[in-house]
Amino acid sequence: MANEACFSRAAYLPLLDSQDHPGSILGAPDAPRSETDTLAAEITRLHREDRELRSRHAAERRELRAAIATYANQIQALALRVAELEQANASMRTRLQQSDNAVGALLPPRGSGLDHAGRAEWADKSHQR
Repeated sequence: MANEACFSRAAYLPLLDSQDHPGSILGAPDAPRSETDTLAAEITRLHREDRELRSRHAAERRELRAAIATYANQIQALALRVAELEQANASMRTRLQQSDNAVGALLPPRGSGLDHAGRAEWADKSHQR
C-alpha cells in the first residue's frame, strides 16, 4: 500500500500506529505532542488573535471616522456662523461710516441674528423656554 501511495514504508508505519489508538492523543491532552501538532495549534491561535485584533482595529477606525465626521460638521456650522457675524459687523461698520461717525443707537440689520440690544436672538429664545 505504501508503494502505491508513493511514499516509503517507514513513513507509512507511524500512520498505522496512530490508527490503532485513535483516541490516545485526544484522551490525554496533557500528553506530550509532536512539534508539528504544537506548531499547528500555535498557528491556529495566532490566526484567531490576528482576526480579533483586526476586528478591534476596524471598530476603532469606524468610531474615529464617525468622530471626525461629527467634528467636521461642527466646524462647518461654526464657520458659517462666523461668516454671518463678520457680514453683520461689516454692515454695521458701513452704517457707522455713513453716519459720519456719529455714535447713536445703531440697530443691527435684519437677519443678522442679533436683537436691538446686540444680543444673539437665539440666546434670548433659549432663556424664554
